[in-house]
Amino acid sequence: MTTIWLKAAYTREDRDPKTGDFLPGAVPPGIYCADEASFEAFKEGVRAKGKVLSPGLDGPGYEGLSVRIATPEQVALFTVSAVDDPGRRPQRPPQVAGNRQAKRAAEAKARRRA
Repeated sequence: MTTIWLKAAYTREDRDPKTGDFLPGAVPPGIYCADEASFEAFKEGVRAKGKVLSPGLDGPGYEGLSVRIATPEQVALFTVSAVDDPGRRPQRPPQVAGNRQAKRAAEAKARRRA
């Protein structure tokens, strides 16, 4: 199964709270593939879109982010902090007060017409 993670930027946890410097072992921003198969699938997807991976000092890049194969420690970190579907928002509860107000307004309008 293809598993790919995106780390868009450094987080507060990546910095020392006192000095603000990056902590040793902080995972840099980039696209992380779980294994070689995921990396190959990612490259194939890039090719299918008609784009290319650009060469960089710390490996190939895509859309300005470096693409890496994650170390076992990084895989464990990303697995623990993974989100199932970041695009979903919780459904809003029905607005009961708003519905009552609309109902009262409709009733008042009907009374005025009568």
